[in-house]
Amino acid sequence: MLLTHGYGPPEPLEVLLFCGGAILAFALVGALAFGGVSGHFEDHPKKIQLWGSFHFLSVGLSVVAAYLVGAFVPSALGWPLGTFAATATYLMVVGFENAAADLERRRS
Repeated sequence: MLLTHGYGPPEPLEVLLFCGGAILAFALVGALAFGGVSGHFEDHPKKIQLWGSFHFLSVGLSVVAAYLVGAFVPSALGWPLGTFAATATYLMVVGFENAAADLERRRS
């Protein structure tokens, strides 16, 4: 919505660019986090910290990232860059939030 406010309704190509930016962000953050595009996940603990599931910080910062792109980048580049920035920000910050919640769980 922040990008639509900044650029107006997207054209079909801009919608595809928007989707492409999110897909690229998922691929890049996943490759950085796991050292490639495939990985083995261990069993997750049965107990979770509830505060680590709310994602206030990650959602808030991803909204800020989208707003900044919409405010300062032209629309042709802004659609893919806005969704890339928002998605990458969300994924990285939620990773830090989950790591902090896991660290707190291990301490208790």
